[in-house]
Amino acid sequence: MKHSLLRKYRFLAVAAVIAFSLAVLTACGGGGGSVDTSVENNPPLYSWWKGYDQKADTNVSVATLDEWIANGFKTGTGEPVVIIDISSTFGTDETIPGSFKGADIGYSNNQVRDEGPLKASESANTTASQMVLSGETVDGILAKTGANEKTVIVFAQKTGINTALARIWQMFYYWGFPESKLKILDGKVADVATAAIALNYSAPKTGTFSVKKLPQLHFAARVSLAEVLQSLEDDSAIIWDSWGSHSSGFSKISKNRFFYSQGNLYTDGTFKDPNDVLDAILTAMIDPVNGLNTAEGFGKVLATGTDEEKKAAALNLLKTKKIITHCQAGNAAAPAYYFAKELLPKVTGNDNAAMFDGSWAQWVVYTDKSPMAAAYAQSKFGSLNTSAYTEYVGTDAQFLGYAAKFWCREAPVAGVCNSPVTVDMDYDGDGRDLYHEDKEYLEKRSSGSSDESVTNVGGGGGC
Repeated sequence: MKHSLLRKYRFLAVAAVIAFSLAVLTACGGGGGSVDTSVENNPPLYSWWKGYDQKADTNVSVATLDEWIANGFKTGTGEPVVIIDISSTFGTDETIPGSFKGADIGYSNNQVRDEGPLKASESANTTASQMVLSGETVDGILAKTGANEKTVIVFAQKTGINTALARIWQMFYYWGFPESKLKILDGKVADVATAAIALNYSAPKTGTFSVKKLPQLHFAARVSLAEVLQSLEDDSAIIWDSWGSHSSGFSKISKNRFFYSQGNLYTDGTFKDPNDVLDAILTAMIDPVNGLNTAEGFGKVLATGTDEEKKAAALNLLKTKKIITHCQAGNAAAPAYYFAKELLPKVTGNDNAAMFDGSWAQWVVYTDKSPMAAAYAQSKFGSLNTSAYTEYVGTDAQFLGYAAKFWCREAPVAGVCNSPVTVDMDYDGDGRDLYHEDKEYLEKRSSGSSDESVTNVGGGGGC
């Protein structure tokens, strides 16, 4: 009996040692890869994530903002409020005392970033697509406002709703802030009660919050060119062209595309009621010239019938298909995206929308007459014929103007490019894309929130 008990105690002791050792290995990284920081597997680590990503009305009225300002820059429930004014003219127009001047805190509505095998950022003359801001850039803006995960950020602009205002909202949303924390002032700065003509913006601060502390990217807020091509292949998305000036038959997206100008979505600094805009969008979708192509894709359902029947079919598409917005260089697609994501769902029930920030400027360098052509869609670059880099053939001046700027480090002379930018011949279609790049940045976490430390991040193998 004694020997039996002794063996039992020895077994329990060994088991305890093993369990303790495993716990130490886990806490210290075990010499392996990154630690799982999910809420589900690491409570209470990042416990504040639970319920954080909530849907909400993202437009804030002038009257509501007045109340928040009068409440000491706090919402009615006590959340801190930060106002970022991205107006391009300061000191001569009305400003909101206590707001932050976008130009002072690093605001930008675009950033040249490479996506795909072509390194457009090498070109000094590129009119490149206005890609989503990097995590470092957004972190720089956050640091100078002192905003954190509890802050409600309001974006304002002198003239009210415009391209840049919708774009900065889309970029912050992409990086993981929820709708409940991001607002667009639906009106003009001058309409705010405290507005005054003076350089009275709040001085930049030194905050420590980073997007790395947010739960995850809203990666569905944007799509890459590869995803657009895939959506055309499987007829999964409506392509909403919100610019329309690039109407050349050589280079525009023709399948599943319709044109409706982003400028028709707002008036006098405020977004129009989606009920009033819906019929205009449906009319645009069935338009015989700029509407959906009825010879291919799901536009075929609009080939016959009365206008009312066609509109009913178009409405069904809006209710069931993803909407991808694009423009010319990646900014004018933002109001269309915002409208499709935040306002149109009030009448369609479908908020499945994304922005193709690469837009037409990226489209033309990888499709149609470019050296990439179908090779990009198939991710076959090992046998790419690079001779086409050096000379452009064709008469489409609009195409040549953009494509040449992408392909050349210097402006081409007489349609000839003698200094092509670099192409990554090893690109396999899953390599250099912004989603993976940004996801990697987001996952380099060092703390759970602005006031919660995380101790088991990384796999260094030691304590």
